[in-house]
Amino acid sequence: VTDCILATDMTKHAIYLGHLNEAIAGRGAATKEGLPAPEVDTQLEMEFMIKCADISNVLKPFDVARRWALRVTDEFFLQGDVEREFEMEVTPMCDRATQSRVALQTGFIKMV
Repeated sequence: VTDCILATDMTKHAIYLGHLNEAIAGRGAATKEGLPAPEVDTQLEMEFMIKCADISNVLKPFDVARRWALRVTDEFFLQGDVEREFEMEVTPMCDRATQSRVALQTGFIKMV
């Protein structure tokens, strides 16, 4: 379960894309003639499912995507508020004084 949750860490996004490309390339050996498909890494599949659910918000109908975007940016900004309160360095994307919701969402979409 922990590895599935950690799969949502966007700092590891490129690593997961590499795993996905490897998995797709490995499945190329299966044919209609009945050659067996490569064995499936169940843990990696679960991590991909959680990751896809995590980043799929931008593909949902706008009213749904908007509500989730507000929720996630609220969470980021609250984290930044707590960091500021404890005199910690504020994580750049969590700083409501320097970030906008639109910029955060636009940056996320461009990255993914």
